[in-house]
Amino acid sequence: MTPQITAVLMSAGALIVTLTLFRSEGRRGTRFFHTVRTHLDFWLLKIRHMFNVRLRAWGRYFIRQIIHYFVHTILTGAVRTLAQIEKGLTAMARSNRAIARKSERERSSKNHLEEMALHKIEMALTEEEKRIRRKKSLEG
Repeated sequence: MTPQITAVLMSAGALIVTLTLFRSEGRRGTRFFHTVRTHLDFWLLKIRHMFNVRLRAWGRYFIRQIIHYFVHTILTGAVRTLAQIEKGLTAMARSNRAIARKSERERSSKNHLEEMALHKIEMALTEEEKRIRRKKSLEG
């Protein structure tokens, strides 16, 4: 016989014995082994009470854990969102800093034609140098 069939047969047998016991006690009007069964009932009620107390405490603890986990999940999401926002703002600040530096350089520097004009003024010959060069080129 397989263990499953054995368990079903034993459960059915225990059910039949229990039902027969309760039926005969009902006809008789008293319980069999009254003192022993009252003692067992007392201990079963005590165990059930301890189980109920523990279950209520565990239930409160479980609900508290769920609430803490829920708050933790929300805060974790907020931290991740803030980290992404910080990352984006940092990238924008870097980009803006590079643009500002480039703009500052462009503002302080001249365009190509202005630079050529400044160079021409800086390299221009004095009147004395012009006269000497003219004289040299005419003499040949």
